[in-house]
Amino acid sequence: MSRRLVVAELFAAGIASLMVAVTIAKPPWVELVFRTDPDDHSGLFGILLVGGLTAVGAGASLAARAQRRRAGSVARIATCAND
Repeated sequence: MSRRLVVAELFAAGIASLMVAVTIAKPPWVELVFRTDPDDHSGLFGILLVGGLTAVGAGASLAARAQRRRAGSVARIATCAND
């Protein structure tokens, strides 16, 4: 199960990073996709979106790293116990 969780967390981090890049490269994509202007062209929504997606990406990658480290320590303990 932890491998699936690591893959899901890495996928979430990748998608969040991709969305940050898209938002920085083309800020009005939200208006184009949803046909609404959430911040009346002030750019605040884009800034908040980039900040939130950066936090999600960082959190997901740190969670994946913790899962990998935890899985590695369990594997080392199991290997040492079998010796």
